[in-house]
Amino acid sequence: MSQHAAEEMLKKTGILSMFDLVQGVKEYNDSKPSPHMILNAMTHLDFKPNQTWMIGDSPLDILAGKNAKVHTCAICYTAIVPRAILAYEPTRIISTFAEILEVI
Repeated sequence: MSQHAAEEMLKKTGILSMFDLVQGVKEYNDSKPSPHMILNAMTHLDFKPNQTWMIGDSPLDILAGKNAKVHTCAICYTAIVPRAILAYEPTRIISTFAEILEVI
């Protein structure tokens, strides 16, 4: 997802203003599960791993968070949580973007 697409999704849910930084994977040369994007955000925002959440909808998102040693949150759009995501043991599982408020 591009930065623009991520910002549009957050705008539609009314929570874009709660984020100091929104990034998209398309703006990086390396892909998840590389922690590069997460580590860049932490540096930019001066956050420590225990202050940081990686929220995503794929096993690679959760693995990238684990590789960056941050909290992870899987967003699953259906009532059935994919086994592939559960295998990486996310810190938290949510089913809608609005639930992000409970995480952050």
